[in-house]
Amino acid sequence: MSANNTLLKSCRYYKGESSNPYEGKDHNKAMLWSYEQMWVRDAERGLSPADSGTLEDYEAYGLKSFNADDGVPISLKAFLFNRFMHWQGGNGMEADREGFKRFYRRFYMGK
Repeated sequence: MSANNTLLKSCRYYKGESSNPYEGKDHNKAMLWSYEQMWVRDAERGLSPADSGTLEDYEAYGLKSFNADDGVPISLKAFLFNRFMHWQGGNGMEADREGFKRFYRRFYMGK
């Protein structure tokens, strides 16, 4: 199995399409599709979460073991955390950590 196929199997929304199937239909799913697409494309270009600092930030916020058994690679969770922090962070470490957990469970995992 190619690396691309392995990455795509890890995605809940992006399946390799050339255009976002959620655009204009579901804002949250469209956003998550875009983030997964970015994560896959970064990996295809050889960029790792360590290269961008996203994994270190994710771990610094104490999230390394967060939902560790849910089948989502930590590198994808770290990327989602990075995007969450870009748009909604800056409220203090505890508030940002708990906010990300709520975001992840509700919007990404749909729970």
